[in-house]
Amino acid sequence: MLRAVEEFRVTHVALTPPVVVMMAKSDVTDGYDLSSLQDVVCGGATVSKDVIIAFTAKFPTVAFVQCYGLTESMGVFRTWGAEESVHWGATGKLSGGFEAKIVNPDTGNALPPGKQGQLWLRGPSIMKGYIGDPDASTATLVADGWLRTGDLCYIDEEGFLFVVDRLKELVKYKGYQVAPAELEHLLQSHLGNS
Repeated sequence: MLRAVEEFRVTHVALTPPVVVMMAKSDVTDGYDLSSLQDVVCGGATVSKDVIIAFTAKFPTVAFVQCYGLTESMGVFRTWGAEESVHWGATGKLSGGFEAKIVNPDTGNALPPGKQGQLWLRGPSIMKGYIGDPDASTATLVADGWLRTGDLCYIDEEGFLFVVDRLKELVKYKGYQVAPAELEHLLQSHLGNS
């Protein structure tokens, strides 16, 4: 990928968090001319504050954009501009034409800003269902057009989305619910610090 950016003067790339971590905190980019890069869009998981700081320090002319989307919905939340990109831990604000709400997964009731629950989405690019799998479609789609994402999230008072983890992946330990993403962020914070 780095060779392609250099050779073809690539301006925009979409990356996963592990690639961003490697680019920011290792010497993997040494010897490559990446001066053509203008935007790096990152999705799949949130990127920690220390990684964003390291990335933007190493690539000060590159806009770092975080986004949230699913195969079933495309990009629905994203950061716009340098100011939103440093809203630490957020994957951005809701894109135009979409609706989102945080729902208590047990009751189906909508929750206020700052409360964690399942993210539900509605909008023009939401899938119609899974081909050949009506049971999965019924489990994911609500009759009035809402898509249950399966992601545990919250939206703050300013409208920024924070992804905590997947509902199915929560680890229950001594009565506490621990999100594996929290453990992953802790481990990522130690990369490159040795």
